Amino acid sequence: MIKKNENEMIKKIIGEAIGKDISLIKSEYKRKNKKRKNGFIFENQEKNSEKKLEIINEPATQYIEFNKLFKRTISLTNYQKKDINKWNNRDFVNYAYNFYRKRYKKDWKLRFPAATLSMERIRTKLSALFGTDNNIIVRDYIQYSFEQGYIDKFIEKYKKFYFNQLLYNYLLESFYLNYNIEYSENKEKQKKQELSFNQLILSDKEIEESFLLSEETLLFDFGVVITVNWFILKKNLQEEEAISKVYNIYKNIYNKGLFEVIKISTEKWSPYPDWFLFKNSQLFDFLKSFNKNSEIVVSFNSLEKTNNRFNFIRKKNEKDLFS
Repeated sequence: MIKKNENEMIKKIIGEAIGKDISLIKSEYKRKNKKRKNGFIFENQEKNSEKKLEIINEPATQYIEFNKLFKRTISLTNYQKKDINKWNNRDFVNYAYNFYRKRYKKDWKLRFPAATLSMERIRTKLSALFGTDNNIIVRDYIQYSFEQGYIDKFIEKYKKFYFNQLLYNYLLESFYLNYNIEYSENKEKQKKQELSFNQLILSDKEIEESFLLSEETLLFDFGVVITVNWFILKKNLQEEEAISKVYNIYKNIYNKGLFEVIKISTEKWSPYPDWFLFKNSQLFDFLKSFNKNSEIVVSFNSLEKTNNRFNFIRKKNEKDLFS
C-alpha cells in the first residue's frame, strides 16, 4: 500500500506541475487482481466530484502523463504577455516547451517539476559565467541550444531530449564564447520601443482635442514635428507661418525649463514619414535658435507602415502628390 507520506509527495508533485492544489485526489491501491498497467486509473464518483487514483508503483514508471491523467492539455503560464525581466523558472521551461513543439511538430513529454529544478541550476551557471543574473541571457541560451542544433544532437544520441542536458559544460561554454549580450539587450529595447510606439494613439481627433485645450497642450502632447506639419497640412498655414507660430509656443515652454517634456513628446512619435514638409534640417535650425546644445533625435523614412500611420495628416487632394 502507498504510505501517507508517499501519497502526499505524489500530490505535491502533481500540484506543482499543474499549478493547483490537489486536495480532491485520493489514492487507493486495489487488491483485486485486475489487468495491471503502469499509469493511472480514475473512477468517477456519482455522489461527489472526488476521483480515486490508483498508482501502480513500479520502477519502470519514469514520468507522469498529465494530459491523459486530467484529459486536457497542461495549462502553461502565459509568459508571452509578461516582461521578460519578470520571467520565473516555470516561464523559461514553458518557453523551451513551446520552442520544442514548434520545431519538431510534436508534443514533449516533459517532467515539469524536474525541469523547473534544472532551470534554476541553469540560471545559476549562466549567472556565474556572465557575472550577472539576466533573463535575456537565459532566454537566448535556450534559443541558442535549439537553433545551433544541440537539441537535435541530443535527440539523435539519446533518443530524447532531457532538460538537464542544458547543463552540459561544453554547451554552456560554446554559448558564452559566441554570445553578444549588448546586441541582445539593444534588440530587446528596440522591440519594446516598437511595441510602445504601436500602442500610442495617433489620430486627427486626438490632435484636434489637444489643440482645442490650448496650443501649449498640443505641443506637449505631440511635439514639434507633428505640430508644425499639422498646422501646414491640416490648418493650411504657410510653412514659415507655421514654424513661427510653433516657435512662439515653444519659446514660452522653453523659458519655463520644460525642454525635456518637448524632447520626449517629439521623439516618441518617431519615425516620421519623409513626405513631411518640416523635417530634420528645419528641426535642427529651430532648436539651435534657442540653445546650441539642444538636441532632439528623430528619423524619417518612406516605409508603408510609417506612411499609413500619418496619412490622416495629409490633405485629401495631396495624398497622390506625396505617394
